[in-house]
Amino acid sequence: MEQLRNLREINDFYKFLSFLKRKIIFVPTDDFISYMPKAIEISLDPHNIQYFALALKAGAILWSNEKRLKNQDKITVLSTSDLIELLKKEE
Repeated sequence: MEQLRNLREINDFYKFLSFLKRKIIFVPTDDFISYMPKAIEISLDPHNIQYFALALKAGAILWSNEKRLKNQDKITVLSTSDLIELLKKEE
């Protein structure tokens, strides 16, 4: 019985992974590498530079609960609660 449950969980995981792969667009670094110098200037966290660079290239917002990422004015950073509020307004 336990093995059957584990197989179901594994199967569910792979179904979910397949779903994500259909929904997520993977962007090669070469597509936004030219935005890295500007991202280095504005990102307050070296671990987030690539996300800032991609947001600059795409004109996109970032979704993060790291409050310090909002301490710049070049990229809009929304927290989960910000997104929930936006979604509520759209209903």
